[in-house]
Amino acid sequence: VRSHMAHVLWNMDADAWAVCGILSLPHLLYAWLWTRPQDLRNVAERPVATFANLAYALKGVQFATVIYWWMQTRENVFEWKDTNLMQVILAAALLAIGQALNVGIYRAIGKPGVYYGCRLGESVSWHDGFPFNVVRHPQYVGAVLTVWGMVSLVFRTAHPGLLGMATFWTTLYTITALVEDYL
Repeated sequence: VRSHMAHVLWNMDADAWAVCGILSLPHLLYAWLWTRPQDLRNVAERPVATFANLAYALKGVQFATVIYWWMQTRENVFEWKDTNLMQVILAAALLAIGQALNVGIYRAIGKPGVYYGCRLGESVSWHDGFPFNVVRHPQYVGAVLTVWGMVSLVFRTAHPGLLGMATFWTTLYTITALVEDYL
């Protein structure tokens, strides 16, 4: 498995690695604000709202970058005829579970909980029901499942760099979870 992952990552072209750099931006923001929340508290009147807006903007940049890369890569041509029933079922399941976790976390702890209110000076109630009773980091697991749901739908016709990017993106979410757990 390890050598296959290295093969997937090291065989990406420069454009795919550039996309990975863009994918890293929100995670760098998360690590910075988790470890140095006072930096944002010192400059923002409403730090949770400011963090949320920054995160939304960076997610938009991520999405636009991946779509732009997809459109510029000639191998990336999606047609329903290139999928099979198992791909569609797998994609639908991963997307549904991933989005259920993401919606669940917003319902459970709201914007202050999602956007580090506990670090940025807001009171956040502890919640141990859904989705926290399913997985430790439901937002990150939900995002990863969503990424792999999309990949599973298009992988048969996708540029090989897509698998490397999805693997890299998964690693970013894993590192972010570790930062929150141990720093």
